[in-house]
Amino acid sequence: MPVSRLLPLLLAVMLLCACSVSTPADGVPAEQGTSPASPAPQRLVLPYVSEASLNPLSTTSRINQELGALLFDPLVELDDSLEPSLVLAESIDVDGLTVTVRLKPGLTFHDGSPLTSQDVLDTLSRIQAGGTNYDARMDGVESIQAADEQTLVLTLLSENSLFASLLEIPILKAGDDSSAPVGSGKFSYDAQNGLLLRNDNWVGGPVALSSIRLVQAPELQEAPLSLGSGELSLMTLFGAKLSLEGVRYVSNNLIFLGVNPSCAALSTPELRRALSCALTRSTLIDDNVASGGFVALSPISSKWYLYDSSAVSRGADAAYTESVLEQAGYLLTEQEVRETSGGRPLSLSLLYNNASSERVALAGSIAAQLSAFGYQVSLVEANPQEYASLVQAGTFDLYLGEIRLTPDMDVAPLVQSGGALNFARFSSPTLDSALQALKSASPEQLQSCATVLIAALDSEMPLIPLYFALGEVALGEPSLRSVLTPTPTNPLSGLEHLSLAP
Repeated sequence: MPVSRLLPLLLAVMLLCACSVSTPADGVPAEQGTSPASPAPQRLVLPYVSEASLNPLSTTSRINQELGALLFDPLVELDDSLEPSLVLAESIDVDGLTVTVRLKPGLTFHDGSPLTSQDVLDTLSRIQAGGTNYDARMDGVESIQAADEQTLVLTLLSENSLFASLLEIPILKAGDDSSAPVGSGKFSYDAQNGLLLRNDNWVGGPVALSSIRLVQAPELQEAPLSLGSGELSLMTLFGAKLSLEGVRYVSNNLIFLGVNPSCAALSTPELRRALSCALTRSTLIDDNVASGGFVALSPISSKWYLYDSSAVSRGADAAYTESVLEQAGYLLTEQEVRETSGGRPLSLSLLYNNASSERVALAGSIAAQLSAFGYQVSLVEANPQEYASLVQAGTFDLYLGEIRLTPDMDVAPLVQSGGALNFARFSSPTLDSALQALKSASPEQLQSCATVLIAALDSEMPLIPLYFALGEVALGEPSLRSVLTPTPTNPLSGLEHLSLAP
């Protein structure tokens, strides 16, 4: 993927997130407690942005894009562990550089017209051309062809055994470029009445909920009133500093410290791991992150269905940090700083983007935790443009970064030799080999190859993961808690199972 596409993902400052949540050291958000079962609601009301498009490929509204999961079917859908299951696709065969997708027979759009491979081809080709909300999913595709009405063949630029996970893409009717295109999902859009209406021919089977009313999304500061009054049944949040009851979920947004191995204090895997173990991530989150976070000890999310916790060695470990630093010759002086016998200090700089007050505070807390172990940390504050320039040039020891990982948990751009986001030019043959082994693995080899990759990331420490951001579905209707199963890619998952009161 070109750096021009990837860099905005890395530099993103998420301003619309979830509410505060305490996060203990094991990374699991604190339990919200249980409440008595609530009676079924008489209606379901969701927000939308009337002036923005409902086309999920091009809309500029996060809220409208999330509604797309109700209106448009993908080839596969992902659960909260990012494991794919088939929706429009009857089968997906990944064989080296060739991906063969076969559609289920008899698929139709809401208007009754058939959904064929030509519609899928049109949607994926639009994404491949760029400028959509799903560009990253198709960057590894060289060509797409419709073999027949039910079969699509994609040729990849390089192997990716997990490519099926990237096909959770809403499929639109070919040639429909309107602001409210025809879909095939659980609900159809009734623009005249501001409703989503049940699709009785949905490929996934019966939908319990008959209709959903849409109302104009309130301003963020007005959301608590709208939810509390019953005007809204729920509202998805990401980065908001509100105190609302809701259902939280772990996103794919990784907040991490990028490392430059040319810095003496970060020059070996042991020194990088020592720094990682000096950080108490739960404290960093609780003290600085209003929306909460899910502690990350690996750049691969522990929620991922192929994650293996046994491949990760340790979290915060003060004794380990002190032992490694002493073995490396960094001894604690009377001034409570560390330096070698030759007088070389254990010093490094931490670059951060000052566009977010939360990131400013987080950088300060990281520096304070490291200073407690004798590190001499100089904070480098930069505006977004300066920050981007310095990161891309590799002018840093540490930088505080963020990236939204694709559903296949592909960290190669960040850590692989020559990776588009590997700005410090980190290189490890062991890690490169593990990355390639997973990409070329057979279905039977996926778990073992994922374990090897996670272990290699832990061993080499090409970056220092901090946490995955949390999202939240804030609830005005408590009974929704029993049906909602939000995922990193679909916060509205499960709503179709809601039964309204008569």
